[in-house]
Amino acid sequence: NNKLISNRFMDDFIIKYKKELESIEPSFFEILTVMALKYFVYQKVDFAILETGLGGRFDSVTAAQPGTIVYTPIDIDHISILGNTLDSIAQEKAGAISNNNSFIFSTKQQPIVTKVLNKRAKTFKKTIFYNTSMLKKNDFYSIHQAQNASLAQFVLNHLSKPYKLKLSSLTTKRYLQTTFWPGRIQFLQKNPDIIFDVAHNEHGLQAFIKYFKTIACKYHVKYLIIGFEEGKQIQKSVKELYQIFNNIIITDTQIRKSMSTQVLYDYHDTNYKSTIIIDKNPIKSIKKTILNQKRDDVVVILGSHYFGPHISKIFKNAFDIQ
Repeated sequence: NNKLISNRFMDDFIIKYKKELESIEPSFFEILTVMALKYFVYQKVDFAILETGLGGRFDSVTAAQPGTIVYTPIDIDHISILGNTLDSIAQEKAGAISNNNSFIFSTKQQPIVTKVLNKRAKTFKKTIFYNTSMLKKNDFYSIHQAQNASLAQFVLNHLSKPYKLKLSSLTTKRYLQTTFWPGRIQFLQKNPDIIFDVAHNEHGLQAFIKYFKTIACKYHVKYLIIGFEEGKQIQKSVKELYQIFNNIIITDTQIRKSMSTQVLYDYHDTNYKSTIIIDKNPIKSIKKTILNQKRDDVVVILGSHYFGPHISKIFKNAFDIQ
């Protein structure tokens, strides 16, 4: 009901289960997942929507045994855990399918992914419903977002009858258009523009690149502040980004497994006349770049959710629900 979980509930949860947490030594994501489920039960919610981390059979969200699974586009990501081919990653993602699922939905996938998902679903005598429609991209910031929004609408349309939901396409579209999506082509500031996008894999980066190319001509000087976590197969997209921006500032996400700034620097093609520097302090990088920015310039901060805390220190309330 548009209310965030309270700090009090989170504190009480940690205090109550501290011994168990110390004994099991779960990951941060696992703790949050169980906390969320506990909170949803406490609030007696009608629907609990859980976004996966890795996705698939090893994801802690899968342990919740969901009645409905929704697959967004599956692409190369988390290769150190899920494998380094689309086939192996799809196999892991398909592992979430089980007898517990009443409904399985998916956006349009690459052929190998569709084959793997369908094969897994067939073993449980399940059918996957694929969405092939697309909302107009001018209703949203990018094709990528329009695809996901269209998938959400597709799922709601299918679930309306079995769950007796009083929804219409016009209603869901209206709410989708007012969705606040922090970290996804988020304009932290307008005139001059500062954009934050957490695109952290090849698929996300390509989605951002396609969008940015549609607006790039509006800007005089284009600044890119970039940093990633290690283990990402992003060389192709990063090289493409370096060709679009005039000034590139490579920084550190300030986590233990941050990608080497030198690795990102080495992706730079000297044939292009962009200026490229390394500054491992993300807050300093952002502040300094903004100071140099003119009204018709743009600053893009790209590559990781872990930039969020740094951005919050500069742009207060940037991620508050609007």
